[in-house]
Amino acid sequence: MKTRAFSFGSIIPGVAALPINPQRQAELLTLAGEAVARGELELGDRLCREMQAVGWLDERGWLLIAQIALKVHRPDVAKRAASNAGDSPQTRALSRAIAEIAPPPMAPQGAVHVIRAWGQGFWSDVDHVIGQLLVAEICGRSPIVLWGRTSRFGAGSGNAWDSFFEPVGDAAAAMGDFFPPKWNRENLSGDENGAFSGPWSRMAALPFFGRPEQATVSDFHAPPAGVLHWVRADSEFSGRPLGDVYAGLIARHVRVRAEIMEKAERMRQRLGIGDGSGVLAIHIRGSDKAVEMGDLRPVFAAYDAEIKEQLDTMGPGARILLLTDWEPAATEYRRRFGSRVLETGARRTAGKVGLHFLAERDGRQLGEQVLIDTLLAAGCGALVGMAYSNVSLFMSYFARLRGLAAQRISLVGPNLHENLNSFLLRRA
Repeated sequence: MKTRAFSFGSIIPGVAALPINPQRQAELLTLAGEAVARGELELGDRLCREMQAVGWLDERGWLLIAQIALKVHRPDVAKRAASNAGDSPQTRALSRAIAEIAPPPMAPQGAVHVIRAWGQGFWSDVDHVIGQLLVAEICGRSPIVLWGRTSRFGAGSGNAWDSFFEPVGDAAAAMGDFFPPKWNRENLSGDENGAFSGPWSRMAALPFFGRPEQATVSDFHAPPAGVLHWVRADSEFSGRPLGDVYAGLIARHVRVRAEIMEKAERMRQRLGIGDGSGVLAIHIRGSDKAVEMGDLRPVFAAYDAEIKEQLDTMGPGARILLLTDWEPAATEYRRRFGSRVLETGARRTAGKVGLHFLAERDGRQLGEQVLIDTLLAAGCGALVGMAYSNVSLFMSYFARLRGLAAQRISLVGPNLHENLNSFLLRRA
């Protein structure tokens, strides 16, 4: 997969190493240390890992990571961190503590990890599932995906996940005692229950380590990039690139329902795409992405270069499958490419509010549309998309699983899935 990456003026992991600003580095280390002192271990860990991603982490930060790992009974992670912290009395004391600490207890027999909806965009919610599948594996628990009323893509009661994908686990297996204790059998699929505020809020991954309860429940996003360094050495994902982890977990758990696969195939036939080899899929986000990212002109300039390169490779007969939620983009691409443009007829907006946030949305239909768009894109001969979009990223993972060569997948901008999002863990 090719990327044209550029910074938007902030520390975005995965873009590039940045020159160290000693004052800002010290401020971040202080924030991380204070978080750990308050018991907010995950925030401390996430801040340190963000510094690591851009080359700012020094011995002080590695010592802090080792201390965090000791607190969650992960001597393996603590040992790796301490090995990067140099030789000092503090490091030697930590090494002695690491040698004495026991690993966390195994989860009870039949223990489960319930993954509720994150309540954001369709593929953002799937991204949440991917991260929590890693958490379930780390904790030795069987995952259950349960998208109840917090999902923006349901249609009444029931598990919205099962409307799009094959079931992951059986919600009936969630029984016994629950952690955090705000959950029980009766409210598992109910309304939002203090994900961002109040007791037991903003719990992403670390609070679930070593819990003795029969059922743990997640309602808060843990980016896979922020979880991967906790994966155990015997896991198939240990040491693997992030893209491999996504592809592996998608292949295992994100299995599209047969009836939606059939609808995607009918759409392919209606558009006359055939085997897709002569079609370039272009996915463009607008609406709320303009709010999140600010000035999108550098992104669209990078799009132009990638589109030209892919079309030149594909030849003059190549057509364009335009997949976008933003009507201004559709208008512009019709003007530029005319009859070469193919469109599915999916709903679009000209505003800056994402379709999944509109009050009058049909969530079930929107989810199906974006899933079919993803399947269509994955079946094309090349793909150009935005690396700061969950939709484009999941299109690339599905295309990769189909066997599309890496050089035929072009994503522009910073990679959203390499962003650890420590700000989500910060309390007011």
